[in-house]
Amino acid sequence: MKAMHNEASGTSNGSPDPDHNLFSSLCGLASFVTNSEHALKIDWKMTPAEVSTLASVLASGAEIECLNLWKDLPEGAGVELGKAITCHNRISALSLGYESEWEERAPGLIQLVAVSASAALQQLCIKGLYLDDNCMQRLCDSFKGFTTLLRLSIVYCHFDTPSLVKRVGELQALKSVNISKVSLFDSDADTLVESLLKLPMMTDLEVCDININTENYRKIGGLIAARRIRKLVLRGNELANDGVSVMVDAVRYSKQKMCKLEELCLSGNEIGPEGAQKIAELVARSPYLRHLNLSSNPIGETAVGSLVECASSMQELDISNCELCERGGVLLITSPAYPALTALKMSNNRMDNLSAGAIVQSLLLPGGRTLKELDMSKNYIKETGALELAKGLANAYALQSINMTGNQLGIFGSAKVLDALATASTAPMHIIDFRRCYVGDDGGEAVGKLIRNRGCICIRLDHNQLNYRGVRAIADSINDSPCVIELLGLDMNPLCDAIVEYLLNKILQQNKFVCELSIDLLRVRRKEAMVIKRATEVLGSLKVLSYIGNIRNKEAKSILKEVRSAEHVLKYKGAAILVHKDTPADKNDA
Repeated sequence: MKAMHNEASGTSNGSPDPDHNLFSSLCGLASFVTNSEHALKIDWKMTPAEVSTLASVLASGAEIECLNLWKDLPEGAGVELGKAITCHNRISALSLGYESEWEERAPGLIQLVAVSASAALQQLCIKGLYLDDNCMQRLCDSFKGFTTLLRLSIVYCHFDTPSLVKRVGELQALKSVNISKVSLFDSDADTLVESLLKLPMMTDLEVCDININTENYRKIGGLIAARRIRKLVLRGNELANDGVSVMVDAVRYSKQKMCKLEELCLSGNEIGPEGAQKIAELVARSPYLRHLNLSSNPIGETAVGSLVECASSMQELDISNCELCERGGVLLITSPAYPALTALKMSNNRMDNLSAGAIVQSLLLPGGRTLKELDMSKNYIKETGALELAKGLANAYALQSINMTGNQLGIFGSAKVLDALATASTAPMHIIDFRRCYVGDDGGEAVGKLIRNRGCICIRLDHNQLNYRGVRAIADSINDSPCVIELLGLDMNPLCDAIVEYLLNKILQQNKFVCELSIDLLRVRRKEAMVIKRATEVLGSLKVLSYIGNIRNKEAKSILKEVRSAEHVLKYKGAAILVHKDTPADKNDA
C-alpha cells in the first residue's frame, strides 16, 4: 500500500504515544492492506511492545506480502520479528533501512534479515545503512538461506569490507540486481562485476554511481550479448565516450547479432556526440528496445537524429538536458514517425518555438498518435510556440500527462494549449503541470473547462498569478469532474482571503473531493481554518499540506494544531492534515 505513514504513531514527530492502541491500529491497517497492495510501511523506531504487537498481527494471518521498515529495531527485536516473518510465510518482500540517503548503523535490521533468511523471500532491499564488519558477516552468512531470492537491491550503503559483493554471485536464483551508490574502491567494483558474471538467471541489472573501469564495461557488454540482459541501468557512472565504445564493441563483435535489451538507461554519464553514435549502433541491434534514457548527457543536436531513426519500437524516450538547443526538434521531425511512442521527455534543452511546433506535428502524423506523456518543461517556449503546440495537441487524443513547467507561455498561449487539451478527448487527464507559465486567470478558466470536460487527477498551477476569477472557475468545476482530483497545487499565487474561503467551501460541499490541496497557507485566517477543520471532520479525505509554524494568524494556527492532534487525523511527515477515508475511525462513525 502506498500510504502507510505514521499511522500507528500518536505524535507528529513520529515517536510513539503510550496511550495509543497500537494493536487496534495495526489490525485496522491489516484490514485496509487486504484490499490494497498488501504492503505495510512503518517509518518510526518501534518499541519492544510494538514489535511484539506487529509479530502478533503477522501471526494472525494478515495478508501482508511486503514489509517496509525504515528505522532500526530495538535490541533483540530482530529475532522476534524475523521468526514471525518466517512463520507467517506470506511476506515475499522486505525493504529495510532508512528512507534518507544517510548511512546509519542498524544491527537490529541486519539481525532480522539473518533470522528470516529461511523464509520464502523473493525480494530484499537494503537502503541507507552503514555495514560494519559484524553486520557484514551476518548479512553474508544469511545469503546461504536465500534460495528463492529473485530481486536484490542495495542502495546508499557503506561497506567496511567488500565481502558482500563477493557473495552476490552465490545467489543463483537472482533475476534482478541493483547495487547503487555504495562505497566501493576500484578493486571492489572489479569484484562486483565478477560476481555478476556468475548469475545465470540475471535479466535486470542496475549499477549506478559507482566507478567502473573500462575493462568492466567490456564485460558488461558481454553480458548484454551472452546473457540476454533485458534491463540495463548504468546511471551516473562517468561512462563517457570511451566506456560506451568499449561496451558496444563487445556486443558488436559477439556471435549474437541481436540483443534482448528492452530498457536502457545511461543517464548522467558525460556522453557526447561520439558516444551517442555508438549508442545508436546498440539501439539498432536491439529490436525489442522499449525504453531509452539518455538524459543529462551532452549528446548535442546532431546526434539525436541518428538515435531516433533506428528506434522504431521505442515506447519511452528521455532526452532531457541533452543540449539539443534550437535544432533538436527540427531533427526529430525529419525522422520517421514513432508508431509505438507513448512518452517523450525533452525538458531543459533550450529549445525554441520552432522546435516545439515541429515535435508535436511529427508525433501527430498517422501512426504517431499514441503519445500519453509529454514533458517539455524548462525550455524557451513562449506564446508563439504555445500556439503551435495547441494545433498539434488538439489531435492528441491519447495524451494523459503534460508538463510545461518553466516556459513563458503567457496568458493567451496557456489558454490555447489548455483549450486544445480540453477538446482533444473525453478520457481523463492524469497530470497537467503548468507551474511558472504565467497562466493567469484566463488560463485558470481554461483549466476549469478541462476539468469539466475530461477531469484531471493531478493539477499543478503554482506561481501563475492566479486570482479570484481563475480559482473560482476551477472550484466551480470540481463537482462536474468525471474523476476525483487527487492533487490541486496553487502555491505562490496572490489569492485573496475570499477566494481561499470559497475554494475550501466548494471542496467541502462537493461529493468528489480534492485529496491533496496545496495552497499558500500563510494567508489562512480563522474562517479558512474552521473550513479546514470541518473538512477533516466531514470528508475524511482531505490533505492540506502546510507547515503550521509558518502561519502568521494565531487563531488559525491554534485551530489547525487542534485539528492535527485529533485522534482521527493521521500524521504524514511535515503535513498538517492527513485523513484517509477508509480508516477504522471513519468506518465506526458511519
